[in-house]
Amino acid sequence: MKATSKEINRVANYIESKLLQEGVVIQRYDAYSTNSVYFKFDCGLSNSLRIGDHDGKKTLSYMFMVDVTHSGQRIVKQDKFTQYIYAATKQQRKKAVKHILDHRERRIVQYGGYENYRTQMKHQYISSKGQKGFWSQAEFINKKREGIKND
Repeated sequence: MKATSKEINRVANYIESKLLQEGVVIQRYDAYSTNSVYFKFDCGLSNSLRIGDHDGKKTLSYMFMVDVTHSGQRIVKQDKFTQYIYAATKQQRKKAVKHILDHRERRIVQYGGYENYRTQMKHQYISSKGQKGFWSQAEFINKKREGIKND
């Protein structure tokens, strides 16, 4: 059974809500040619997520994926990183959120704490905001964007 955009949006809204509660800065892009929804976390410092009902483009890589047509968790080794693919079940959505938050925490530690991480997030936003593609089409969906743009 092919997933509907309603199911994809339900999953996206769940993940979005849980991550926003934890203070993650999220950029969201809803594809116009497919049902896919894309998230960038903390201006890309904590990687990205694709939620969809089909295989994505081979040229694009997302560390985290939710495939609403898939029935369980998969791990795929990529050239530069490992990709984690989750199903759309409630249990798998919770696992994906926890994994994203754990990964974000490790990244904050790698940058030497939240202040350094936040500074790097601002630099990442400034250096990437003029690029074509995802960055030009994605919208910030939480209120923290003003702090990134204006600080």
